[in-house]
Amino acid sequence: MRDGAVTMILNSAGRQPIPTRAEQLHLARLIQQGEAADATPKQRKAGQRARQRLVIGNMRLAVAVARRLMPRLKSGASLEFADLIQEAIIGLNTAALRFDPERGCSFSTYAVWWCRQSVQRLIQVQASTIRIPAHVQDMERRWNFRPPTQNLEQFCQEWQTNPASMEMILMVVNQARTRSFDGPHHPQDAESGLNLSEQIGGTSDDPLEQIDRRLMLDRLQAAMPEELALLERHVVKRDSTKELAKERSISATAMGRQLQRARQRLRTVLERDTGH
Repeated sequence: MRDGAVTMILNSAGRQPIPTRAEQLHLARLIQQGEAADATPKQRKAGQRARQRLVIGNMRLAVAVARRLMPRLKSGASLEFADLIQEAIIGLNTAALRFDPERGCSFSTYAVWWCRQSVQRLIQVQASTIRIPAHVQDMERRWNFRPPTQNLEQFCQEWQTNPASMEMILMVVNQARTRSFDGPHHPQDAESGLNLSEQIGGTSDDPLEQIDRRLMLDRLQAAMPEELALLERHVVKRDSTKELAKERSISATAMGRQLQRARQRLRTVLERDTGH
């Protein structure tokens, strides 16, 4: 996708009416019904139409995310604005498939997060010193953006690959991209010294960054409320291991193990939600 396609997308995005919140919820429910294992052909077709409407109606959002992340491209990078738009649209499509209308989060907030994750992944891969073969990247991307109800066996049947090979692809790619939890989350953050903990708790005037952070915190609070509260006491409020242990009437050693498990749980949730 190059200049002509970008112009077409920008023009198309400008012409499409943005669905109202009520329309987005209705479309999301149709998509869920169409993706259900027991969906009828009529429901599947209605779900596909609803997904197309939801994606097209929010195309401006994908373009805005791509434009916002353009400065992250390094000088001389082979990626162009068109590539970022394409990746943002992939994220938008994933958001349409995975959005749960019953959780109270607006679709635009959810979609921004997925668009950003998709574009950031592309930028990180391009900037990585470890070059992952294109066909491996392609298969990994398909896996990350599969329907939420599709398991490994179903995925491999659809793409005509074998589960053992797919597991190996995911393991190799994960190892190639693994970075320390306390290391910089984005290449540009290496210069500022920010780590992931500081980014989650930090402040920003960028509305997209604020949406990102709010959604991430919502996910963490929903997935691990007790562990998050414990880590907040220990890391943010600076309560010592001994103080926390005394409060819970357990040994400092046992408290240390609880903190270690909480940190591991945090890493697991973050890796699952960001696709790393």
